[in-house]
Amino acid sequence: MKIICISDTHCQLNKIDIPDGDMIIHAGDALSRGTYSELITFLNRYEKLPHKYKLYTPGNHDRITEINESLVKNECKKRNITYLNDSGINIEGINFWGSGITPRFHDWAWNRDIEDCGT
Repeated sequence: MKIICISDTHCQLNKIDIPDGDMIIHAGDALSRGTYSELITFLNRYEKLPHKYKLYTPGNHDRITEINESLVKNECKKRNITYLNDSGINIEGINFWGSGITPRFHDWAWNRDIEDCGT
């Protein structure tokens, strides 16, 4: 399986030359300000990529994912995008795990105090 992993695209997915593969993983910061409209634009573009499997884990710029995670999960599900946040999945015998949690930095999404991050 050929896996493509990207992150920190910050609403610029349409400007990136993404290689072909069986799976694409977006490992956070798909959005810039983390708004619902940014999310929908990203998901609509991400959905159209030719990869058979599409995984998305939120980052600290993806604020809508923390504000209304159930909405995000629903929007991903409608587009056959696997949303991973403190969750995992097995695809073709390979385990994948995603978490948006990061040590506290300013007041961004998914920030936790160091003692809460398991370190």
